[in-house]
Amino acid sequence: MHLEIVIGGIGGQGALTAGQLLAVAGMQQGKWVTNTPIYSPEVRGGSSNALVVMSDRPVGSMMVTQSDVGVFLAHQSVPRLLPTLKPGARVVYNSTLVPADSRRLHDVAHVAIPATDLATEVGDVRGANMVALGALTELEEELPLEWLVEALPDMLGPRKIRFLDVNKAALHRGAEAAREALATMPS
Repeated sequence: MHLEIVIGGIGGQGALTAGQLLAVAGMQQGKWVTNTPIYSPEVRGGSSNALVVMSDRPVGSMMVTQSDVGVFLAHQSVPRLLPTLKPGARVVYNSTLVPADSRRLHDVAHVAIPATDLATEVGDVRGANMVALGALTELEEELPLEWLVEALPDMLGPRKIRFLDVNKAALHRGAEAAREALATMPS
């Protein structure tokens, strides 16, 4: 296994938290992991990206140059990060905030799910990042949903453990939405 993952959003959407969860999950599974948060100085509305490398072998660089996987939580992320994807990369788009005409779906395997809407359905709009990660597990066979669910308590810590159930529900709802979307796609 060697995955290079880029998660893009705007401040407040939880891109950095999503990267943190992936890193904790990878470490718990005995993987070599780096998680590099990159964000602009604005508290809300500025760019917010997480670059995660998860591997069976030592990671030579903490930077992601050619991503295998992308998660785009907001339309602003697409033009900035889509060029960093390898041909054939797997991508999850938050279709609530990333319009179809801005996705530029050349040469990537993708699923578009309404992550923000689905997070609201499970109880907290702030869980769109978890919905998107759940969906990602359906596109990336080397990243099982169970890894993320198991890592949640450690990632949340005692201060935020009260959000455990809603985050688990968001992960599961995202995986379910991706399965549904993939089942209806032409082969």
